[in-house]
Amino acid sequence: MKQFSTLALFTWLLPSTASATVHTVDNSPGSTGDFSDLQTAIDSAETSDTLIIYGSGINYGTVYLNSPLTLVGDGWCISDSTTHIEDIWLRSSDVRLFGLHFRRIWMDAAGAPGQSLEHVHIERCMVGFYFDPLTQEGFLFIGLNNPAYALLHDIVVSNSLIWNSTISMWGNDCLESNFLIDTLRFENNIFSTTRFNFRVGALGTNTLFIEHNLFLNGVVPLQWGGMFYSECIGDGYSISDVVISDNIFYASNPTGCTNCSYFNNLTYQNGPQDDVPETPGPNFEGQDPMFINYSGGEYSLTHDFAFQSGSPGIANASDGSDIGPLGGEYPMEPCVFDLPTGVTSNPIVSHSVVQLAPNPATSQVSFTLPGALDAQLSVADASGRVLLQRQIRKNERHLNTISVEHFAPGAYFVKLQGEDWQAHGRFIKE
Repeated sequence: MKQFSTLALFTWLLPSTASATVHTVDNSPGSTGDFSDLQTAIDSAETSDTLIIYGSGINYGTVYLNSPLTLVGDGWCISDSTTHIEDIWLRSSDVRLFGLHFRRIWMDAAGAPGQSLEHVHIERCMVGFYFDPLTQEGFLFIGLNNPAYALLHDIVVSNSLIWNSTISMWGNDCLESNFLIDTLRFENNIFSTTRFNFRVGALGTNTLFIEHNLFLNGVVPLQWGGMFYSECIGDGYSISDVVISDNIFYASNPTGCTNCSYFNNLTYQNGPQDDVPETPGPNFEGQDPMFINYSGGEYSLTHDFAFQSGSPGIANASDGSDIGPLGGEYPMEPCVFDLPTGVTSNPIVSHSVVQLAPNPATSQVSFTLPGALDAQLSVADASGRVLLQRQIRKNERHLNTISVEHFAPGAYFVKLQGEDWQAHGRFIKE
């Protein structure tokens, strides 16, 4: 049974600036990280530095990011070791967030230099999940009051799980907070019980893109009248001029967006709201996507959202790929492993993490391969370039050491691939 998760390998390049540094942050008791407090690490870092943040099961609290940094965590697979951060306030452009779990992400364009946020990329994160209907979870964009506008440029959220959340353009009791949107993208994500709420005046025509996502179990959106909703009355507050394409709306009312371009979307289990505006169309309305393992309800790691043969979602996206998060240019990665037939528990599968020591390392890294298992070992650098690949046989235990003496300083990622399972880990070469 397939699951969905964030694989440890990430596609962003670590900064190439000569002065950029990789720091480790670990708040677990007795850790050997460079920092134990995340805010201290952020405040101590230089422009373009990277922070590798280890998951410990201990929440890192609320942090404020006021300079261009890259933050890398353990991914969004739900486990005690996931890198949890309560809230993060972004007040800087040129920020990359990867593999982190947030309750809320505050996109504070009003508080950023020049009242603008630019080149912010968020990938393979989990946002929300705690959900209290009286609070705002998720993404909250903070703009400026009329007549000024805050700029959002090249903001991309992809390959993430956004759960029990609101994507909100923030206003204060329906006082306008204004934005000039110049490319804001939500692509290849899974949204579970999530809605979009605009309480603002937003400029920009067809510059907000919602593409190749999966929307599930829209209990909250249905209560509020639609996936796209404005709490405030009046055209100045409506969600409009959005490109909505190649998404799946499964029991998630897709209505509420005025003058928006809906095309190549697939809707199911929405009743009369399966009919989306044909502007310009076409859409696949009221058609079962025929997932391998999902028939409604909250998102779970046990669900497999690949299509069965004959699904109307296969090769029917506007770009010729599959509709939903497994299509498009950046398909959402499958979860870390398949459970072998008849196996309900496995030391590697249950943790999905390869324990590497010493870490950081200078000359070699060792790891344990539990049980009598064969595996394919691969080691990649931060760009995804594979540096080492070899087969490990169950009787060749001496091969459980990786020589890293000639590796350049930086972050590296280890993958073990078995017949029916995968596991991942990472280490820092000093």
